[in-house]
Amino acid sequence: MKKILFIFCLMSGTLYSQWYVTHHPSTSESLTSVYFVNNDYGWIAGTNGTVFKTTNGGEDWQSLKTNYNGTITKIFFIDENNGWAFNTEGTFLITNDGGFNWKSQNLSTGILAMSFISKDIGWLASTTKGILKTTDGGSTWNSLTSKQNIYREVYFYDSLNGFAGGGGLGVVKTTDGGNT
Repeated sequence: MKKILFIFCLMSGTLYSQWYVTHHPSTSESLTSVYFVNNDYGWIAGTNGTVFKTTNGGEDWQSLKTNYNGTITKIFFIDENNGWAFNTEGTFLITNDGGFNWKSQNLSTGILAMSFISKDIGWLASTTKGILKTTDGGSTWNSLTSKQNIYREVYFYDSLNGFAGGGGLGVVKTTDGGNT
């Protein structure tokens, strides 16, 4: 019986993937979102407009200035240069140089989720304007759904096909870029 228990303990220890502590940014801010575009390039965001960038898989982190003092709820990059960040109060940040410079705008609506498929085309799930779409990287936005439809998540896998869901509305699918 002891042999079986010993073998089981050896086997069970090797069946699970392991997490390990890597180098992390030195900050006292709370970190709220992380996004990597590949094994090397990644960003972490948090309170007081905090953004850190790594180009070597998290071994080293560089602090980036956003000129924003609120909490960044979510950060997302489509490649090593083009990225976006937002908070739930409606502040939307855009960068096209990997996070070294950020352009800020207030969308006058809370933001719950975003999905971009290129540096130009993306969608937001908002708290008061439904699903919004941009075709210029986030400079301008057009509402696609009823303002009463508050979806908590939005995801597109190409320019036509996407899903939105949550908020008690179930899941909806579009095959025309969100027009219907």
